[in-house]
Amino acid sequence: MDERREWPRMNTDKHGWDENSKFEIRNSNQISNSNVQSSKHRPHHSCAHGLFRTSNFELFSNFEFRVWNLIRISNFEFRILLIVLFACGVLSACGPDYNQIANRLREQNMSQEKQIKDLQGTLAARDVTVRQLQDQVDLRTPRIPTLPDNRLNELFTAAKLEIRPQTDSWQIDASKNLTAFRVFIRTFSDDDTNIPATGTLTIEAFELPAAPAQPRRLGTWTFTPAEMKKNWYSGFGLNQFAFNCPWTAPATPPTTTDILFKATFLDALTGKALEAHLNKKITLP
Repeated sequence: MDERREWPRMNTDKHGWDENSKFEIRNSNQISNSNVQSSKHRPHHSCAHGLFRTSNFELFSNFEFRVWNLIRISNFEFRILLIVLFACGVLSACGPDYNQIANRLREQNMSQEKQIKDLQGTLAARDVTVRQLQDQVDLRTPRIPTLPDNRLNELFTAAKLEIRPQTDSWQIDASKNLTAFRVFIRTFSDDDTNIPATGTLTIEAFELPAAPAQPRRLGTWTFTPAEMKKNWYSGFGLNQFAFNCPWTAPATPPTTTDILFKATFLDALTGKALEAHLNKKITLP
């Protein structure tokens, strides 16, 4: 005798649902329909085991469909974000270190600003020294009777002295040998207008040998206001003074090409003292 136990058969329909399940589904449908009567756009369906079933096929509800689309889109955006972050990491690892470059530029700017401030302080101190020396020269130089300041301001007066770069060794006699310096001078007004101002002019020349040798004075030449007037040349647009400074005793000829020329001018009209310098490589005799 076959002792196998037979399970009671259940009456099911063609969709595989038994009577008890249909009863439970009908009860759940009545509860759900009472809660969603206002949602007319949603089709009538039955719920069983977390799935929504109709008479012909299974489908998701509108809410779950939106949730699923949101999850699917979020996953896609998350993958794109991971790709972008990975690409940024690769580029930053392979590219230049911008932080290091920015720090280096910042340090260079700070260093340059410090150098500029130091140079400005040096120039300011030098200007103070020049003014003090000019004041001392003015005190030692006797005052020349002249016009009042309000009258002088109406005139062109010398405010700047210049030694022209054409200054060089020169031939002043019949021989073809170089026997003197030819020094070219210009005087300018406050607005840089070239004017023939006259006064007492002193020209000095110094030889600048290689270090550690000290500069050597080659000679000093002084010209009166009358002599300056005679040495003014305006032809061919020159508009400058030209002075011969011979190498006769006590002056001596140069032995090196590096010469420093110094000119000191005392204006005959205003009594103002002006000074100019020029470093020049000359032609040796």
